Amino acid sequence: MKLLDQLYQQDYHSCVMTSFGIDFSAFENVLLTRLRAAGCNNNLVIADTGMLAYAMGSASELPVHAGRRYTVTGANAAGVFHPKVILQLGGKSGRLFVSSANLTAPGLGGNKEVIGQVVASPGLVGESQLLASAWRYVRSFLDLEQEAVANQVARMRKHTAWLMDVPPADGLVSLSNGDTAAFLDSSSKQTIASRFGNYISGDVVKRLIVVSPYWDEDLRALRTLQKAIGATEICVLVGGPKPSFPIQALKDSDSIRFYPLADTESRFVHGKVYIAETKHADHVLYGSANCTMPGMGGARLSPGRNEEACLYRRMKQGAALVELRLVASLAKGRALKGEELPKWHLPPDVPRDAAAARHPGRFEIKGSYLLWWPSGPYAHARAHVELLDQDGIQMSVALNAPTTTADEARRYILPALNQMPFFARARAGDNTSVASIIVLPEVLRQETREPRSRRFEEESSRLKSNERIGPWILDFIDLIAKAEAVDDDHDPDQINTGTSRSAVRSRATSPASRTLSYEEFTAGRKVRQDRKVGFHQAFAGSDFDLVRSYLNRLIGLNSRQDGYGLIEDESGVRDALALEDELQQDWNAAKDKAPVPSANPELSEARRKQLEAKELLAANAARLAARFDIGDFSVDFSNQMRKRAKATPLLPQDMFRLRAVLLMMLGASYPIGWDRLRMQGTEWQVLPADGELPWARLIGRVLSAFFGEHSDLIGELRVGLGPEGPAVELVEGFATCFWAIQACLIAAEAKNGMYGLDRLLSDLSVRIYKRSGLSQVELQDETVLAVLEKMTSAFPLGISQDEMLSLHHASVAKVPLPQQLEPIAT
Repeated sequence: MKLLDQLYQQDYHSCVMTSFGIDFSAFENVLLTRLRAAGCNNNLVIADTGMLAYAMGSASELPVHAGRRYTVTGANAAGVFHPKVILQLGGKSGRLFVSSANLTAPGLGGNKEVIGQVVASPGLVGESQLLASAWRYVRSFLDLEQEAVANQVARMRKHTAWLMDVPPADGLVSLSNGDTAAFLDSSSKQTIASRFGNYISGDVVKRLIVVSPYWDEDLRALRTLQKAIGATEICVLVGGPKPSFPIQALKDSDSIRFYPLADTESRFVHGKVYIAETKHADHVLYGSANCTMPGMGGARLSPGRNEEACLYRRMKQGAALVELRLVASLAKGRALKGEELPKWHLPPDVPRDAAAARHPGRFEIKGSYLLWWPSGPYAHARAHVELLDQDGIQMSVALNAPTTTADEARRYILPALNQMPFFARARAGDNTSVASIIVLPEVLRQETREPRSRRFEEESSRLKSNERIGPWILDFIDLIAKAEAVDDDHDPDQINTGTSRSAVRSRATSPASRTLSYEEFTAGRKVRQDRKVGFHQAFAGSDFDLVRSYLNRLIGLNSRQDGYGLIEDESGVRDALALEDELQQDWNAAKDKAPVPSANPELSEARRKQLEAKELLAANAARLAARFDIGDFSVDFSNQMRKRAKATPLLPQDMFRLRAVLLMMLGASYPIGWDRLRMQGTEWQVLPADGELPWARLIGRVLSAFFGEHSDLIGELRVGLGPEGPAVELVEGFATCFWAIQACLIAAEAKNGMYGLDRLLSDLSVRIYKRSGLSQVELQDETVLAVLEKMTSAFPLGISQDEMLSLHHASVAKVPLPQQLEPIAT
């Protein structure tokens, strides 16, 4: 088969590939391009650690997309990591390619290779078991401590549920076409050669046919295999421009004949095939294992064996040579004499061990931090890091002295950069490492996701076009939650399904869930004494980041550079905050039906004033109707969130819901002291500052549902284990709540307390600041202050910047103070 043609086939979302060596240019331009063109975006590569370091040390062109569109994991072995497996997984089917081809230019297009395919689906039991065996094998080399890889694996498991519970085959399975097969790897206590011999089950082997590019100098592996299966004759197929075999090792007792492979004169024969012909069947073994002791092994395990992967097939007698197109090569009269072969030569050594010693470890960029997990040779305290651009050229970036995280990573604060680095290297004295790929988990998460539905793309376009905020944003958040639910501990579909609270909480609090209640998280974390804030991005690279960017842009805050239009002028902000959609339908309908004064000059002045008054009454009636709609909406939202919290613990994305509702309601409010029914203003402002259904009361009701003494939904919030500091998305949400509660207090106090509402809001304000779990240092951080300042500009409710910040500082001073920090002057 032609592998590259096969990879154009769609219906697969993920692919794991293993290889001894890698040529990044060939892999990215040939294989990766085809995979992504077919919609297979979640791709992982596993290569020999030494060969990976060798490739990064200028043995090939540096990668362009590694760490951004796919991950590369280095694997170690007693000998070398040598399997060549491609495992593609889809929602309804999967397929396994076992071959001899590396992820290099010769492997993908120049050499003569051998490759076989097994296609599986839920109805094909034997095939599914083979894929499960291959998945178990490749998964054992993936480092799930790497967040990016763990996310990729979680996505594979989530969207290939049909395969994850299939028991792997540890022996022979029956295939749908009548063949028998087995997946052979080096994790067994038996060698590949001995397992191959066992599968022949004592059948008399008439002839053993072998294709291998490399051999032991003493032919030990070939003789061991011949003895194990009892073959009386061996046929070795050789080919390529310089076919080679250790002729000097032959003995008079050897019954080995040589045949030239047809049509291989200009191509290096890199395939590995073993065919044991018996009276009843052809026993075929193909894959990565050369006919050497490190590859095939002998009767027992040897200390330096390679990691290999092969597929065994028991086929109908005579079928193997036909399928592999070897009949003509073995035709009578084509046998070669040993002296006709070129002189035997050992392949040149690749300096993989020396390259492996220069591997610096792994690097990731999370938010504004560079994280480095150094390898042994570069774990010295005085070792330092240099950042490289896409061409491998050192960037003029000065990194601060690192701090150490809980998982022994060294963390550097990244300065403002015009472009993100692609690679990093380490220096320890005179020892300079090779370049290492920097992984960007947030970029990778976006690049490796499955293609979204049309509805998702339509909804996300509303965010990109700065469409006016409305209740549709809550539906979009639900849509993202379902699309990105890869954590088995939380499934959005469980909401409102009657799942018991105890059952959900049991899963959420299990050790495997890696989550804590927000209260446990804030109580257990260490508040930094150096007054440096350690906020991190929980949703970087996630579609939830689209929501965050949208909400920030609504108030004129640009959280980061992105590809969406920015709202820079005040009118643009107000247009986007205009509450329309479902809450305004009745109002708009009433306006459309209102009479318009005629331009007829003969119309009497009295009649004109009568029509204008009628129009004003209709508009006021519509505003009142919209006001009651918003009042009902605030109640419904609060009740829905309480119901959601009873079904399953709340998650950080629920803060987006709260923040969106607060922005919607504030956008519908008009200034303190402004009589909306007697003064002209923007059409969407329908909530008064006092009187019937004032915005201070409605917003206070929503905040009370989350932070109130008797509701306290924030206590149901769960966050994942990770960096010491809270997520910046949560901090921005809390800052929105701070501004909203202070605005409500100002409005209530301006109207003589609104019959005691000011006292209730004051108590609620203390709880909001306390329940945020933020320290005084964090509450004074620029992230919080920027939100407060931007919201004051975005919502002209008669509140000054000085007044808002003064109230905020006074509230901060009331926050309980950790012993290791000093009070902050207000």
